[in-house]
Amino acid sequence: MMLKKFSAPYCNAQIYKHIAALLFALYCKRTFNIKLFTLLVFIFVPLILFTGCWDSVDIQERNIIVSVGIDYLPEDDEYLLIVETASIRSINMAEENTKTGSTSILKGKGKNIADARQEIDRGADFPIYLGSTRVVIFTKRMAANGIESYLNRIRFLNEYRKTIDILTTDNEIEDLYGVKPENDLSTGFELEDTIYNLVKQGQAARATAADILGSIALGRMGYVIPYIRVRDNAIKLSGYSIFKKSKQIEIIPVEKANGMVYMLNDKARAKYTVETDSNVYTFDVKLKNKKIKVSMRKGQPLIEISMKLNPTLTFSYYLESLPESKIKNLENRINELIKDDIKYITDVSKKLNCDFLGFYKYFSAQHPDMAIETDWENIYRDAIVKINIESALRQATLIDPDAQKPK
Repeated sequence: MMLKKFSAPYCNAQIYKHIAALLFALYCKRTFNIKLFTLLVFIFVPLILFTGCWDSVDIQERNIIVSVGIDYLPEDDEYLLIVETASIRSINMAEENTKTGSTSILKGKGKNIADARQEIDRGADFPIYLGSTRVVIFTKRMAANGIESYLNRIRFLNEYRKTIDILTTDNEIEDLYGVKPENDLSTGFELEDTIYNLVKQGQAARATAADILGSIALGRMGYVIPYIRVRDNAIKLSGYSIFKKSKQIEIIPVEKANGMVYMLNDKARAKYTVETDSNVYTFDVKLKNKKIKVSMRKGQPLIEISMKLNPTLTFSYYLESLPESKIKNLENRINELIKDDIKYITDVSKKLNCDFLGFYKYFSAQHPDMAIETDWENIYRDAIVKINIESALRQATLIDPDAQKPK
């Protein structure tokens, strides 16, 4: 990305002067050509009216924000806003996959987010630019206090991209920024890349500002935000924060979140191990397709979840041939494991009386009139959930256990 400086006074004054002189000369000529004059007016007047450099600001004279951290300090009843900035040279390096670059941290405190932002502005050497923000991180304290006000700030500030990733953490924001990124120029870029690649590989669920604002607008639903923390001197996905009325009410550890990922990521996949009396098998189980139907039965929500899976045998302790009967048995075992994971997460959702899996979204799409009249928040706890899992096993290895040894 090549960025150049433009001198606005020169752009306007000199160009306008030459255009005006040319038009005046043509008008004053004795052999005045009205057609040529009109053509030139149509060409040059839009250039004058729609020029875009008159109020240009050099991109290097802005603080380019790549991540934002928000904390709530209950002892002072104040908000702490921390932003991570990167130089334009660093952003160019990121685009060129260079692993070095310079970043800096700006902080501000205040009785509200606007005051905290003003304190940052008063200490910043250049104006802040939010259009390059990659992630927004809420601390555990901020998440418990409520995040809807800041999400609405993202909604109304035109500079903010609505596709930015939203994350939560129980670490201090300064501790996150204190971890040196291994393969990126900044914490913001590293977190965005980590979440993006995990979601792309089917191993995680993502929450963007647009997704969450959509859930809030629908009402009657909770939502899920990836939860990160520092482990082994690296920032890792550690689970998911559950939000009800935009306040964190629970954290699901990543080890128990497979069912959630299958529900929220259409490309979900996970590793499962099945033990039998004679062998131990490892499977890569990929979601093929998913259907969810939500209706009402005698005043109770009926939720029907159907999934088709493509499990692949990637490893076994011992080589052996798999007859049809054993394949069928392994498929059934896989189906039960995933059914248990989905049942676990739906049971948690009902226990919390928080539809963070988005069943109401399906209900309102499939039965819009009924959904408007239904008091979903009060009846969701009693929902009947039916889960149907089908799978078709295939082997990844090309080794034939029945091959004859050479004589």
